[in-house]
Amino acid sequence: MNQLKINSHFCSIKTGNINYKESTIKSLLALNAGENFCQIVPANKACSFNQAFFAFEQATDALAKNTSFSYKLNLEFLIRFFGTKQINAALDLAELKAGKNSILLVCAQKDKKKLNELLMNAKKELEFEEKKIVLGKNKKELMDTYNISKNALESMKGQKNALEKLIIEKNALVVFQS
Repeated sequence: MNQLKINSHFCSIKTGNINYKESTIKSLLALNAGENFCQIVPANKACSFNQAFFAFEQATDALAKNTSFSYKLNLEFLIRFFGTKQINAALDLAELKAGKNSILLVCAQKDKKKLNELLMNAKKELEFEEKKIVLGKNKKELMDTYNISKNALESMKGQKNALEKLIIEKNALVVFQS
């Protein structure tokens, strides 16, 4: 399932490709006008849709409770998605290279109809080509990105989606990082 109601928002995630260029960030910022939320992250840095849904939930909760690390939802989302308090570190992890990139497109809106409009606009403005991408198959890269040790993964042996659980748990604990 790639659409959920999270707090007061409808949140949708699509996978696909964009041709990243200088104007992409400008287009992304424009898509975030008003009540709209739109963010992109490299698909190779995502273990699952759940990671993005959980990051969005944590980001909206933190902003509502004034416990966020950023005053902007799109930046707070990246902090929660990558599990780092450092905005620059989150931006570095979210960085795309010029040219074709496989991404997660994460959009949210309080109004479901407006969410569908936002998705259509995002696809057009970002030149997004929707494509099914299997997330989490690049286990070693994900373990390196999120500092998950082999021992931690082995301790979860036999559990379904062990790496996903470890990444989400680590990211949830970002508030306790020093």
